[in-house]
Amino acid sequence: MDSEKIPIIIPTYHKMERFLNSALNLLQHTWPSHGPTFIFTDDIYRGQILNACKTFRFDSKLNWVEILYKGIKLFRSEYPEISNIYLILDDLVPLTSLNEEKMKLIEKSFIEREWQYLYYPHYNNDYKFDTNVNNSLFCQTKKEYTYYSQIGAGLIKVDYLIQLCELALMKEAYTPWQFEFLKSDENHYITEYRWPSVKDGFSKSKFINNQAIDMLNYPEGQALRKLLKIQKKKELRLRAYRWILQKRKNLIHKAHFFKKLFLGC
Repeated sequence: MDSEKIPIIIPTYHKMERFLNSALNLLQHTWPSHGPTFIFTDDIYRGQILNACKTFRFDSKLNWVEILYKGIKLFRSEYPEISNIYLILDDLVPLTSLNEEKMKLIEKSFIEREWQYLYYPHYNNDYKFDTNVNNSLFCQTKKEYTYYSQIGAGLIKVDYLIQLCELALMKEAYTPWQFEFLKSDENHYITEYRWPSVKDGFSKSKFINNQAIDMLNYPEGQALRKLLKIQKKKELRLRAYRWILQKRKNLIHKAHFFKKLFLGC
């Protein structure tokens, strides 16, 4: 393994694997010098071949944090020389090109300052970036910030990720969203550099994000874009069903309201 390239860890599960090969192939365009990729997923599609350096599969009965925890411990045992990794959610693989020169400076800052975790925001924000390291701006995450351990795309030390997973399991935080509420004694940092994706990633509330489809409208992005458009068509019936259910709930709620208002019961 190239010691100068930081490995990428992508935790996922079987339903998202259909998009991963196209997303990983897109990395050759968006991030040509990226490090080796490793996938942590469940064992539903154990015969599925993913275009990663290695895929670690675990019992499908395990929750997201348990898969991440078992995966990173196994990764550490197989690659004890690796201290730092990128942790990237499955739907936040970069959709357009990264500034690789800028990425190198950010990586250098992370290593030199011996930070434990550095987050790349992929949304508009009003963070106060008041720390300049290697001509790159950063800020420390405020301890009172609700999503102190926000995840999406970020640099993290392997041993610290293990500690966070253990903290999550202790607090019964089993999903990626619950994980973000974790607070430890370690300082977390945020870079000013915006990750090239869309808010919420290409899968938003279990449905395909239209903004991702728009962002991929260039030659190299067509393979993943086509998959997302196909999935979006499949979702139309489910969206319609959920819309009908919500309308029904609203009507029932209104009926109860007017009954109480006019009949007093």
